[in-house]
Amino acid sequence: MAAPLQGFSIGVASRLGAGEQLRLLTALGATSLHGPMFDGRSLLAEGARVAAYRRWLLGPRSSAARGLVTALAEDRLDALVFSTEEDVWGLLAIAERMELLDRTHRMTQSTVRLFCLDASIAEAVDAAGFGVAAFPNTPRVPDLVDLISAQLERSATHVQAGDLSVALRGRELRLGADDPELLSRKERRLLAILASRPGAIFPIHRLAAAVFAEGRDDQAVAATIARLRHRFGESADAIEGVVRGGYRLVPAA
Repeated sequence: MAAPLQGFSIGVASRLGAGEQLRLLTALGATSLHGPMFDGRSLLAEGARVAAYRRWLLGPRSSAARGLVTALAEDRLDALVFSTEEDVWGLLAIAERMELLDRTHRMTQSTVRLFCLDASIAEAVDAAGFGVAAFPNTPRVPDLVDLISAQLERSATHVQAGDLSVALRGRELRLGADDPELLSRKERRLLAILASRPGAIFPIHRLAAAVFAEGRDDQAVAATIARLRHRFGESADAIEGVVRGGYRLVPAA
């Protein structure tokens, strides 16, 4: 049986208490990326501390934070965790400085689940334009990790495609009893759409709009389907093309 968070990638933006979060998430099987944030609240509010912020951003201590922002903007995270309001404003300031704020907002408002320790931090997450963050009843790290585990486990997909069992957990795909393998983010997103309703036909233009941020690209959809079929091996026919229609995951036999 897979560990509860196996296959999921979780970003931890915390400056404080990150060690306990990372330890518990790793024990549950998650792949964690730590990027402690600079306190950007005063910078954004009044323009103060600009020189200090710029020195920090160009220095080695900021590399992890910039890496986390890049991973978020590139859709390489399933979830993002904040422990303080300063983490939220720091992420906003760094993403803006890196000219990745629009892409960061797009990810947090669509595919990336957000978590934090309490309601005040959730209010900051919303005020910063990132979306809605879930938080536990009590502001304790173990309770926060339990919440993350429960919600991400519920987001995992388990369906039958013909005679084949398909399990999708984050970027991890397991077919039948085969060993799991990691999908690209576009493969994952496309397969998740098909698996959301086995048997339903999804038009190519809808898949293109949902998977490729740069806009409609029918050929890119076809290429991604081909890569998925290759991963399915002898069960490639489980992903079926419909003439002038689109694609579907065949329903259970």
